[in-house]
Amino acid sequence: MSNTESRRKRPFSGCMKNSIENEPLISKLNPVTLFVQAALDSMARVRYSGSMKSQGLLVFLCTTLCVFWASEAAATWNAADGLILKGDVVTMTAEAAVIVGGQVLIQNEKIVAVIGAGQSWPTGVNPGNAQVVDTGGYIFPGMINLHNHTAYNTLPLWEAPKLYSNRYQWTTPKSYSTYVNYPKKLLTDSNYYNLTIETCKYGEVKGLVGGDTGIQGTPGYKGVMDMLIRNVESKNFGQDKVYQRGLSISDTRWQVTVPKFLAKAAAGGVDAWIVHLSEGVDEDPSHLEFATLKDLNMLDEWTVAIHATALDALDFAEMGDVGAKVVWSPISNMLLYGGTTRVDLAMAAGVSVSLATDWSPSGAKNLLGELKVAWELNSHFAANMAGYTPFDEYTLAQMVTTNPAAALKWTQWVGSIEVGKYADIFVFDKASLPAGLTPYQALIKTTVRDVKLVLVSGEPLYGDVNLMQPLKEADLEVICSTAGFVKAIDVTRGDIKKGEQTWATLVETLTQAMKFDAAHMRQSFKQSLAEGWTQQQFNSWFATKFSKGVVPMTPDPIYVTDDPVFFQRLQASTNASFPFNLESLYYSFLGNSGPTASIDLGLPEGELLTFVNSASAALLTGDVGVSAADAATITNYAATSGAFTSKAQILALVNACTVAVIESYLIKLNDPVAPPDPPDPPDQPVGAEAKLLAMLNHVSTTLEVLDIDAGLNKKAATALINYRNGPDGAYGTADDNYFDSEAEVDAVSYVGPSALAQLNAFAATWKLQGASGSDPEQNLLDFLNHATTTLTVLDVDVGLNKNAALNLIAHRNGLDGTLGSADDNLFDDLDEVDAVKYVGPAALLVLQTYTENWQKPDENTELLDFVNDSGATLVFLDDSVGLNSLAANKIIAHRDGPDGAPGTADDDLFDTIEELDAVPYVGASALAKLFAFAPFWASMPKGPPKAAQFLNHESVTVAYLTSQVGLKTPAASGLIGHRNGPDGELGTVDDDPFDTLNEVDAVKYVGSVTLGLLVDHAEQWVAP
Repeated sequence: MSNTESRRKRPFSGCMKNSIENEPLISKLNPVTLFVQAALDSMARVRYSGSMKSQGLLVFLCTTLCVFWASEAAATWNAADGLILKGDVVTMTAEAAVIVGGQVLIQNEKIVAVIGAGQSWPTGVNPGNAQVVDTGGYIFPGMINLHNHTAYNTLPLWEAPKLYSNRYQWTTPKSYSTYVNYPKKLLTDSNYYNLTIETCKYGEVKGLVGGDTGIQGTPGYKGVMDMLIRNVESKNFGQDKVYQRGLSISDTRWQVTVPKFLAKAAAGGVDAWIVHLSEGVDEDPSHLEFATLKDLNMLDEWTVAIHATALDALDFAEMGDVGAKVVWSPISNMLLYGGTTRVDLAMAAGVSVSLATDWSPSGAKNLLGELKVAWELNSHFAANMAGYTPFDEYTLAQMVTTNPAAALKWTQWVGSIEVGKYADIFVFDKASLPAGLTPYQALIKTTVRDVKLVLVSGEPLYGDVNLMQPLKEADLEVICSTAGFVKAIDVTRGDIKKGEQTWATLVETLTQAMKFDAAHMRQSFKQSLAEGWTQQQFNSWFATKFSKGVVPMTPDPIYVTDDPVFFQRLQASTNASFPFNLESLYYSFLGNSGPTASIDLGLPEGELLTFVNSASAALLTGDVGVSAADAATITNYAATSGAFTSKAQILALVNACTVAVIESYLIKLNDPVAPPDPPDPPDQPVGAEAKLLAMLNHVSTTLEVLDIDAGLNKKAATALINYRNGPDGAYGTADDNYFDSEAEVDAVSYVGPSALAQLNAFAATWKLQGASGSDPEQNLLDFLNHATTTLTVLDVDVGLNKNAALNLIAHRNGLDGTLGSADDNLFDDLDEVDAVKYVGPAALLVLQTYTENWQKPDENTELLDFVNDSGATLVFLDDSVGLNSLAANKIIAHRDGPDGAPGTADDDLFDTIEELDAVPYVGASALAKLFAFAPFWASMPKGPPKAAQFLNHESVTVAYLTSQVGLKTPAASGLIGHRNGPDGELGTVDDDPFDTLNEVDAVKYVGSVTLGLLVDHAEQWVAP
């Protein structure tokens, strides 16, 4: 199962009692016992005198976060049982299609039934053990944000220094580099903080909390595209037919690729092409991009034009004639250009319009914010612009639901609430809004406080705590807003890179990085670590590389209610000159929620009191993560008024969120929970006919697979694919005709006994793909055969018996012991792995468990890391890699810049493979050699050997590392424990001294900061 069928498949373990209200609005049709509180109460508790650092429980700006984990028990939600949502169902199939008091049954990711009040479930529909969630709200389709730049969404709203005419102008000011370009590059570039996953996950959460269930513009990296909400450009619903162009279409280097793209589109391989087009003011030269688009034959029904602010009625008429679409981002347009797209003209010409936020430097945090500005501008233009035709509230609601779904050709899957569609759903409260509103007026006015529940593929990911807690008891984090509302979120998954990362840890990581502290950056960046730069060397390099300056920031708050600058900057913009006060509008809708309700996380009151009565202010701020002011309040009370005797006394002095943060910290210390388990591999079909049918009916079986891989006659292959895909020729649509029997296959034209024999032979070895899109067995083999899988990795990281690890490496590397030579003996199947000495069922299980979360390194990233490394010298490229000396010379000259020295201010590191390919004398042959060598480079030792020598010395103890080097106790203990081996004594036969800095980095609790401290200290250290 992939992100096409299921966004997230995760077993749950544990439950914790946690409710904000006395009566949660969730019940089971067949109630079960959920809590074993006695077991929780009797658990042994750890002492509070330690200094373990909690991961990410902090306050930033005005948002307080608290995380809670749970003791072991069974969680209550699962996809098969599903949910029944009760409320007013706004189907979006027609303006009047609202089911008051309706019910939506969701099972196995999809909507199974929709009924009205008092109606029975349709014949054949069995709600079974579905959990009933009485939302008391409007149940809408999840909103689709059709244009974004997710990796930028940790950044706050940028104050554009002047009015611009087109998008090619505003990237040049100094302030753009300082506040937008430099921070994003520092956060996401693999040479710097390398936090693309973190920034994109943060950006997705900003959308999720506002009801967004789909988003465009996320970088196409593994572990990024399948995190939380549905990513437009990734594989969805069994297909991947959405493309985008973010750069100028006038680029002639790109234009040469257009014929190939048009051929793909003609063959049905393109559903949508999302392109930045004519982003400028009236009569700006950017208008000419529309003519370029037509000249390239790229104006078609699959064309989705972002912004199109320079286009006029005639242009829109041409778009309407072919069925092209427009994406509208009014806030961004107004802030940068002082005007926005004439969407009224576009709609009059029959052009479908979708609403989008663009990005946080010049847009709303999510579609709830963008909806309000869109509506107010529409009303203003109707009253003040001659010839403007306003749209109504239902039309605006279509811009965030059915219209983007149609633009992507996703209408059969999402965009409305109908039986058979995926349950991407957004629920918001009715009671907090003014009476008498239509559902569509309510959508425009609703705020982040009112979001009650958000589902993606039927899975609850965010919502009110009293709704989410019974659904996701063991997998929640609580977010408390300063506006007085409390929400719960689930961001963890076990089947993707960094999927175990909690929201609190994510925020802490980004908060630290966005300080852009010079010392922290030096201890984190790849080049400074590898070359052992002093702080002075780093500062000199940084001042030249980022010459326009970088300022400390904090992550842009996910809630506009907690953002002290968003409305100020919006209203102060002379470019936009908004004729309405958005802050007043927003808060008139928001109302007053009152103080945060007390949050019961299930921690015994006595344990809380024991802790706060003995905790120091330093412990509360440093380890627990409460604010300095609250820490002072708590400790001052204990010092002057005596010990706290009740939780109520604490709540009288600090807010409920601060207490929840403290309780979360204690629960985390007591009950650490492992990351969620990865999904089980799919069950493989059994029997020859079942394998044949599974193979032929699978999305991965294309004409090329049957023709080339299976070796079928091309006519037979074409006939089989045409039969399966139905009249429209597209896989995954309503007219598909899947094979039910071998006889049905045999009846297809050009398929006879010979073709059947070939198909059955191919199907016998074919494997059904797993949830990650890869065969788990193949993933294990790829891992064992990869150059980065060394003896140390198998022994230390994987945890194999050392004899098994030694024999696996020896088998793979061949007689000469070197991987990459002629006698390599790569593993072809699990039987070959199992046959290696000392590898039995236990070792195979360890390997399978480890590789479920392993992802094959991206070969482009490996290559760029290699050529950008100063260790890849001219001699090395010439002798070891085997490059032509001319190519090697040019690569080094490009990378090291005019002064010819690596690590200086004029270095020009390679950012893309295309940039490398453009270097003179670098052609296909040179690239092939570089690609082949890059994995071996990734496995070679890097970093100063002196740090390893220092750690291996007998004088270095845990006490020395903590007191003299400044390491935390867990990291110091882990390093000494690794070095001394199982018996804990240095100088015995089981010692495991460090050989490389990579080996040091692999020790638990050792990260970039610890590495930096070790490298710095080792450089000055002299052996006794």
